[in-house]
Amino acid sequence: MEELFLSGAEALYDGSFPGTGLRIGPLESPASRSRADAVCLEAEDLGELFRDWLGELLFLLEARNQRLKEAFFETLSETELVCLFLAEVPPVGADRTEIKAVTYHQLRVVSTRDGWEASVLFDI
Repeated sequence: MEELFLSGAEALYDGSFPGTGLRIGPLESPASRSRADAVCLEAEDLGELFRDWLGELLFLLEARNQRLKEAFFETLSETELVCLFLAEVPPVGADRTEIKAVTYHQLRVVSTRDGWEASVLFDI
């Protein structure tokens, strides 16, 4: 499930900054955690939690000009998420596409025998 949520973040950033190839790394050291910010979310189901997660990351990008660099999920279930993260400022002058919203339209999160799979549409 962690990979699903981090892959969603990468898709959001790749949609905002095409071709940057950002890879989000795991936040591992306790020293890093002490400098981390946090995202805490609760939702009715996994699909809503996934959409809210991406919406929160879009807010961080738009309001604080920050995107995840490293992340550590303290809690991740089908209805709750607590993520510690280190952020970075996107490159100055990066070619950017504005994503207006993360939509509920055709939102789908399912467990398959190969792992988790999601489909989400960004409003640009």
